[in-house]
Amino acid sequence: MIQTINPYNGQELEQFQEDNSKAIEEKLNNAQDQFEQWRLTSYKHRSQLILKVADLLRKNTDDYAIKMTREMGETHCPISQ
Repeated sequence: MIQTINPYNGQELEQFQEDNSKAIEEKLNNAQDQFEQWRLTSYKHRSQLILKVADLLRKNTDDYAIKMTREMGETHCPISQ
């Protein structure tokens, strides 16, 4: 089990299951397959997908900021209002 720990207070934030060699190999193969599909995708479609991702990142900025702040052991996280 892999743990994410806040270095400021030692609090465990999350746990992640560690992958074995077979699971890692499957994920690498899947990533290669996805890359092969992605490289054949038109630039127009790629840009649409990337804009959707950017929108999701903007919508979840506060959640990401809190998570990153805790993972780095910071005690204050300015949140956009």
